[in-house]
Amino acid sequence: MRIAKKVLALFLAVLFVLPGLGVGMTASAIESIGNIGSMVNYTFSSGTADITGRGEMYDYATNNPSPFAENRDLLSVSIGEGVTNVGA
Repeated sequence: MRIAKKVLALFLAVLFVLPGLGVGMTASAIESIGNIGSMVNYTFSSGTADITGRGEMYDYATNNPSPFAENRDLLSVSIGEGVTNVGA
C-alpha cells in the first residue's frame, strides 16, 4: 500500500509539472470524445469532428440531439470509411 501511494504521488507530481515544461495538452487537444453508434465513435478537436468505427451512426431528433447540435465551433467533419450511415 505504501508503494502504491508513492507511485501515485510521483504520477501526480509529473502530471502537474509537464504542462509547465510545455509538454502535454496543446491547443489541438481533444475537446470531446464519445460514442455515436454501437460501433461508431467521435473525437472533436480544433473544429474538426472525426467519426470512426464500423457500421451506422445513431439517428438523432429534437428531443435527442446529436453531440454536435449546438456546437458553434464545428468547422469540418471527417467520416471514416467503415461508417456506413451518418444517421438522421
